[in-house]
Amino acid sequence: MPGAQYDPVRLNALIATVREGRRLFGPEAARNLWVDLGLPLRITDMAPKYRDELLIEPMLAWLAEHPAPTLAEITGGMGLDPEHREAIERVRRALKAAGWWNKRARRGGELVWAWFPPETPDGEG
Repeated sequence: MPGAQYDPVRLNALIATVREGRRLFGPEAARNLWVDLGLPLRITDMAPKYRDELLIEPMLAWLAEHPAPTLAEITGGMGLDPEHREAIERVRRALKAAGWWNKRARRGGELVWAWFPPETPDGEG
């Protein structure tokens, strides 16, 4: 479950950070900070507001056909150059904002960091 990794003290501290960001820089900055901190966000709330909304549709379309991919596979499948670290980081944040999460998984005899959709709580695909 997204957000389950936070204890109440940590969650309250992160939310206080977002509140301060909203006070200092406005609501859009606070929404982006919320996502950047990895706080849970429903995909229906995210799409019209998240600054990387242009990434979401092609990313989710690619993910629909590829179970448990790595971040490198996702960004490569979207046509992003591996040297563009900022774009790759934006994809990682968009994945988290969409409720996807990563976990070590065995694939072809080796362990990789694979991404799983929100509806797979055990990470078994």
